[in-house]
Amino acid sequence: MLSIFRLFGNYGIPNVHHQRRDAHWYLGRFYFACVALVIGCGYWLCSRFTTTLLYFPFRGEVLSNGTNTFKPTVLLVSFDGFRADYLYRNLTPTLFNISQNGIQAPYLIPSFPTMTFPNHYTLVTGDYPEVHGIVSNNFHDGSSDKDFVNTRPDCNHDPEWWSHSEPIWINAERNGIRSAVHMWPGSEVENNGLKPTFYTPYNGSMGLDRKFQDVINWLDLPDETRPQLLLLYIPHIDSVGHAFGPESFELNSTLRIVDDSLSTFLHEVYQKRNLKEILNIVFVSDHGMAPTSNSRLIWMDDVMNISQVQYRDGWPLAGYRGFDNEDDIGIATDLRKNAPSNGYPWSYYSRETMLERWHYSANDRIAPNWIVPQPGWSVVSSLDHSPEIDYDPKGVHGYDNRSPLMRALFVASGPSFHKLHPRQQLSPFANVEIYNLLCRILSIQPKINNGSLPGALPIAQGKYSDIGSLLLSDVLDAYSRM
Repeated sequence: MLSIFRLFGNYGIPNVHHQRRDAHWYLGRFYFACVALVIGCGYWLCSRFTTTLLYFPFRGEVLSNGTNTFKPTVLLVSFDGFRADYLYRNLTPTLFNISQNGIQAPYLIPSFPTMTFPNHYTLVTGDYPEVHGIVSNNFHDGSSDKDFVNTRPDCNHDPEWWSHSEPIWINAERNGIRSAVHMWPGSEVENNGLKPTFYTPYNGSMGLDRKFQDVINWLDLPDETRPQLLLLYIPHIDSVGHAFGPESFELNSTLRIVDDSLSTFLHEVYQKRNLKEILNIVFVSDHGMAPTSNSRLIWMDDVMNISQVQYRDGWPLAGYRGFDNEDDIGIATDLRKNAPSNGYPWSYYSRETMLERWHYSANDRIAPNWIVPQPGWSVVSSLDHSPEIDYDPKGVHGYDNRSPLMRALFVASGPSFHKLHPRQQLSPFANVEIYNLLCRILSIQPKINNGSLPGALPIAQGKYSDIGSLLLSDVLDAYSRM
């Protein structure tokens, strides 16, 4: 636009040396400038209509249900392993109705690698795994010579693993906001000298109804002790997806069971306690799920000297550490030489050559050499699998976070989430944005993180006509490429 004004010389004031020029010359210049101005304004207006807008949830305010006073309150619920297209199987009417009456994104983009612990810590810190340090469900830390294994209680109780980033419940507690965290990875350790006011350690045998009842009990606390930030982790869909696969009868049955429990919970919270216009609820998942097959196995023995491997990190992808630097070089040489030229069914990456969009290189906890398989493929060796038995589990995740099979869930409802215009739709967005979103609702300053939106969400340029059909089409296409 500045170039339009330059047509007039010194901001449209004729230069004294040009005063003798013919008036027609000035008229022509003025006409050209007007045309340029109209074109420029038209271009600006068009760009305004086609540029993605931002959706800002309302900051929370003090509200009453007629009996008690509630400060801004938000519940983050994670359905581990809930692939985005599951919402459209006609098996989860409660959650689907929330998506239609609240807000939803077509899908949430998980962080790489698409595993449970890295992504759950990303959701509550706003940091990529390379920053917060939980780089896999299991990994070796070369600097401390220690192993992180997500199923070991000592790893979940050791602050050394979790102190690279600060989760939102610590930020909340520092700002005088009580938090209650139910079985969320990282919630059992102190961080910067603080812990959640209330927390429930992991218990794999706890049923769904008990989980939701614990949340209800926290909401029923007196005004002076009730938490404003609540987090609930639900592993059931992921567990069954691993055991039986994402297209199984058992998985579909579990979706119904989880939705039924959610319906009972919402009846208690919305109808009996009149909290529908008070409690903000954000439903997310950490990743999707892909089916496995005996015919989709990548044997390490065929592509590298497995005697050089001291540690393997990750699964179904694989990061390798040798016994010494010479072994690391040997592993890299073998994988580089034997990697398929077309990247199918696997690609080799060193820590330095990881795709930039994965944000997965700037941490020594990340192994130096990696096999990253295509979705549905798994890396095995004679050390952990026999070709004479069926490969188990039947469902896996951990692949490229752009795969349709790894897409996660985002649905939200409550007083902070005003309904979008009928012609608007949220765009898919990265899960590093969830942290800033929660901070905005609670009106607390977020710490520096990898999120790029100021507690807002992106609005798509055009409304998706049928999200379910689009997601299903992408899933079927991904299946056909296996």
